[in-house]
Amino acid sequence: MTFSDEGIVLGAAQVAGRVLRSPLPPHLFRRATTGTAGYFPEGGTVWALALPSLDFVLRDATPPTVLNRNLRLFLAGFAKAGISAAYFGREWLASRHHPVALVGLDVDRDGRVLIEVIASRHSSFALPRESTTDLETSCDRYRGKEPLGLAEVSRLAPLSIANLVLEGIAERAGTALIPAQTPSIAPPERRVADLLSPLPPGSELEASRTIPIGYLDRGRSPDGRRFVGGDMLGPVHALGFGARPSALGSKDLPLLGASWDEIAEAMRSL
Repeated sequence: MTFSDEGIVLGAAQVAGRVLRSPLPPHLFRRATTGTAGYFPEGGTVWALALPSLDFVLRDATPPTVLNRNLRLFLAGFAKAGISAAYFGREWLASRHHPVALVGLDVDRDGRVLIEVIASRHSSFALPRESTTDLETSCDRYRGKEPLGLAEVSRLAPLSIANLVLEGIAERAGTALIPAQTPSIAPPERRVADLLSPLPPGSELEASRTIPIGYLDRGRSPDGRRFVGGDMLGPVHALGFGARPSALGSKDLPLLGASWDEIAEAMRSL
């Protein structure tokens, strides 16, 4: 899917006010997958890959390698579009030694996997410094490299790139693209207007903790529910208000950018 509107997109488990200053921008949204935020000043492209299990296509995929393996499908797709890309274990794909697309992840209770890859149309998807908190600004998200837009790595039109990437994914997976009729339904409202989001109004936030991929966010809702989220990539149902000190069988649930021990410790400290 390509889009042309300006927008800042938060990961599913990020607390808005830890990432962005007040007042929040009007074009602020939250995606369905976990990971870090991106800014798309002139729109961009979203690719979504849904799998019935993490090893459905690449049989050697395991919870720790769910992205390392399955993002190979996207690397093949980018190659089909003439874009050389690589994945180095972070929350982004790289091209020409610069980040070129953000990565998002979710795994539901039945083991079904959703991977999103989001690229900016013309320019960097890094958050504007004037809009970010001091804590967010202090994080070296991209290892000193400024992200690139698709127009900086390809002369093709955004829609052409989008379609070629899909063709490359299908070829790498050994299947064929089948056009589908999508139902005409209104998408869920994912606009973010509160600094405490995704916690409800009146919640109390604790100081964020540093993790390898950025920050771990903690809070407690007015009714006493404990929230643990942040920049990590993992199952939405096992983070946020669903987090448990038991780590929910960490051998079976992927988590990148943090450990289940860190999640459990954050829960116990609330």
